[in-house]
Amino acid sequence: MDKVRVGVIVNTHALKGEVKVKSFSDFSDVRFAKGSKLMIAYRNEYINVRVKSCRESKGLLLVLFDGYEDINLIEKY
Repeated sequence: MDKVRVGVIVNTHALKGEVKVKSFSDFSDVRFAKGSKLMIAYRNEYINVRVKSCRESKGLLLVLFDGYEDINLIEKY
């Protein structure tokens, strides 16, 4: 399966597990819609995630993934 880079995690946001994402997609509202399945590339591995919520703030997306609702779970990515 071909992979397409749709964005990059640039930082965490607050304590509830949201991450700041710089989107590379022209269709961010579709790519990061609630329920969308994405993969996070981390240390030569791909971690499957599902978008729980997404909102825009200061030119970046604030994305929360199912199962990662705590900063300690998402911080390493």
